[in-house]
Amino acid sequence: MGEFTTVFNGQTYSQSFIDSGSNAYFFPRTTALPSCTQPIGGVDISSFDCPLDEVNLSATQISGATSKVVSFKINNAYNMFLSANYNFKDIAVHMPGEFDWGLPFFYGKKVYVGIETKVSSLGTGPYWAY
Repeated sequence: MGEFTTVFNGQTYSQSFIDSGSNAYFFPRTTALPSCTQPIGGVDISSFDCPLDEVNLSATQISGATSKVVSFKINNAYNMFLSANYNFKDIAVHMPGEFDWGLPFFYGKKVYVGIETKVSSLGTGPYWAY
């Protein structure tokens, strides 16, 4: 299924995945990222993160003997939602127990995903590379 391990904030998440269909990074709450407290147009956005200033984070992706530290930034979702934009490179949502490297992970890099049992010049899936 292409899952791998992510070590983030001292915790290990063995069922991590890359998913361009997720509009944000999804991972367990950290004290560095407070929840949004103000609704927008009556819509509760408290599952999103709203730090006062941009927060620099990193996590380690591990697959087999290969590991890579990935740096990323999280910004205030409330302020982003008030903008005219629809996609954000630095938005996060709380999700306990897993780490979902959503669409923001794809920005600024080429990401290759091998479909299970399919053969390509990079090997037989499942795999991910960037």
